[in-house]
Amino acid sequence: MTVNPTLINKRVSELMARMTLEEKIRQLGGYWFFELQTKGQLDLAKVKIKLKDGVGQLTRVAGAGNLAPLEAAKAYNQVQKFLLEETRLGIPAINHEECCAGLMAKESTVYPQIIGLASTFQPELAREMTGQIRKQMLAMGARHGLAPVLDVCRDPRWGRIEETFGEDPLLVSQFGMEYIRGLQGENPASGILATGKHFVGHAFSQGGLNCGPVHLGERDLWDVYLAPFQAAIRDAGLLSMMNAYPELDGEVVAASKRILTDLLRDTLGFDGVVVSDYEAVVMIHNYHKAAKNRKEAALKALSAGIDVELPSFDCYAPGLQEALEAGELSMETVDLSVRRHLTKKFELGLFENPYVDEGSVMVEFETPENRELAKKIARQSLVLLKNDGSLPLKPSIKKLALIGPNADSGRCMMGDYSYAAVLELMHQDPPKDSGYEGLSQAEVEKLPVEIPTVLEAFKQFLPDSMEVGFAKGCEINSEDKSGFAEAVDLAKSADTAVVVLGHRSGLAYNCTTGEFRDSTDLGLPGVQAELLQEILKTGTPVILVLINGRPLSIPNLIEGSNAVLEAWVPGEEGAGAIVSAIFGELNPGGKLPVSIARSVGQVPVFYNYKP
Repeated sequence: MTVNPTLINKRVSELMARMTLEEKIRQLGGYWFFELQTKGQLDLAKVKIKLKDGVGQLTRVAGAGNLAPLEAAKAYNQVQKFLLEETRLGIPAINHEECCAGLMAKESTVYPQIIGLASTFQPELAREMTGQIRKQMLAMGARHGLAPVLDVCRDPRWGRIEETFGEDPLLVSQFGMEYIRGLQGENPASGILATGKHFVGHAFSQGGLNCGPVHLGERDLWDVYLAPFQAAIRDAGLLSMMNAYPELDGEVVAASKRILTDLLRDTLGFDGVVVSDYEAVVMIHNYHKAAKNRKEAALKALSAGIDVELPSFDCYAPGLQEALEAGELSMETVDLSVRRHLTKKFELGLFENPYVDEGSVMVEFETPENRELAKKIARQSLVLLKNDGSLPLKPSIKKLALIGPNADSGRCMMGDYSYAAVLELMHQDPPKDSGYEGLSQAEVEKLPVEIPTVLEAFKQFLPDSMEVGFAKGCEINSEDKSGFAEAVDLAKSADTAVVVLGHRSGLAYNCTTGEFRDSTDLGLPGVQAELLQEILKTGTPVILVLINGRPLSIPNLIEGSNAVLEAWVPGEEGAGAIVSAIFGELNPGGKLPVSIARSVGQVPVFYNYKP
């Protein structure tokens, strides 16, 4: 279906002329899908109450509903059927999902985290990856993806650096554009709305804290931080934008018309829909203290240019109606945002094709092409930081020691917006009546797709003449050294030790990198550094493998190791890629998209600094 702007504009006008105020406001927000569930199953009684006047968005049917692809497709179709057949105007909803490095849902492909993708220095791989992500999203009814992250990141203390394409505005721009092109496709009717985030400056927050204030001059703002957004709008046709959480130069971005309308729309020419970062509207009130209540927060956000409040109605309903009744808000402002959101629904073809074919959902989830692409990207993302000739492993090696907390972990291969990571967070604090209540620890630890560990990959690659022993040594973020002795003894008895250290990426409290997992320390978490030092003392040659979301300041450990391989967070095929490089079947050719500081005291540190 070809998009006809004139026809769509006419249809939107006709529809809006029939809408009540309540129906309009309901188009400016959404509901967490678990708010429509009871004990993890869609509850039509809740649907009839909450969606009686329609709704703008459904927040993560699969990702928040804890549903497998086919279950998600069926639930999505049921909600769309209600909206089309049992609401007065029959307006379908947009289902949005997270898709940073793969669709954040059960059974979806887990690609390397974005910092690893950037290390390939091949932007075309981003387009190839999101082309496959688009197919999986379309199959189960998602039409809006909350990615890519277009933040230029020059502060590795910020936990979300792993979601970025790095520190260079040109590299970020090129990867961002290709990411968008792959996700949106040739036509909105067969594509996914890509969302540029976080507009603007989010990654350069004070102290590297996720929502800390941003202090940027105009020249840096334009030369560095706005460049990827400008490219995405002008050259890739970006259809959706998300605000940054912090304040920028003293203005809360979510409440700033100067930033979200004058700069974004009037200067940069963005004409899509602006959605709030999750809870950014209420944060104007309860975090930034820039609004005295939720009504004022709603008024400020909508007036600034945030069209849709995500993830759920908190301020816009009933705040916008109260502001209208008090004469503080014009109907024209409400109508402008309603028009923008409805326009996207028509462009996506949701009125003509609101449902998905349940019979063909799994076709896109049971294909080897996705796994092959994850493997291809993982192999090309590896960066060889050091090698004194110890790599590849020599055939003369008879015994190999594999040591470290990330050596036998599939979970460590996945980034902070993988399904496993979010499941972990929801287990710690499950929403009421959701599919996450009552999950056992075993269910949380069970990976949504089969992800080989480095140990398992070694056993697959190992020649008959070589044996491998394994010792964990320590946990990722613990002070317990009781496993040191076993690891050191194993290293002493081996010809070479491969030590796999790093982070656990995620959003939960036990994670060491990812959103809200900011850090003042750029060293290895816990006692991992001490473990490596003890192994180095044995005199056995050491190959250090890093599986991590932020660059690590460990100069003494890198200098002491014979070879160092940076793997970042390499996804479901990462283990095979790592072992392929160690045995020489693969020549690691990735390049660093970020600078590595020798000390946290150097931060911010980046390659193209001014004298």
